[in-house]
Amino acid sequence: MANDKKFIVKNGLQTLGDVLIGTSTDDGVSKLQVDGPTHIEATLPSYPTLKVTNDSGSAGAPIIQFVGPSGSLNVENLGTLNDYGIFNSTNGIEFHNGDDGLVFKQNGVARLSIENGNTTFTGLSTTNIEGRRIITTDDEARNGGSFDAATLDGLDSSSLFVLMKTIQWMVRTLSQVT
Repeated sequence: MANDKKFIVKNGLQTLGDVLIGTSTDDGVSKLQVDGPTHIEATLPSYPTLKVTNDSGSAGAPIIQFVGPSGSLNVENLGTLNDYGIFNSTNGIEFHNGDDGLVFKQNGVARLSIENGNTTFTGLSTTNIEGRRIITTDDEARNGGSFDAATLDGLDSSSLFVLMKTIQWMVRTLSQVT
């Protein structure tokens, strides 16, 4: 650049061209290019510190991309009104408008969906809590599994009925004695 001088901007900067800060190489696409650490501080409490508007309308295209040495994290427009997602290469969280809720994805597959008052877990055959697998209805004996809810405590549910009848008889008998 012929005019390679430093200057201080006090009352704003207005230009029809690109603004390069910390670099002299124009990428030919970006209007503002900053090379190096950047500190952004808000002084207006009712206005966001950083506001990004993307009117391209292109579904799946990143609105914001954070790039580091091990990959990137993208904020994307999912293509429907007010639906956005935060994704790395294979995992992410989708934020849907209104009752459509949240979807947590692992390796591109929905694992937890919270929408319209319903919560859906997928992949439960391998899901565990503190190293213990979650038991589902697929584990029941009628579905080929070894789990039987009727004998959860080792006793068949019919034995509970017999126990209750025995307790009722004992209470009636003892109340007649006193």
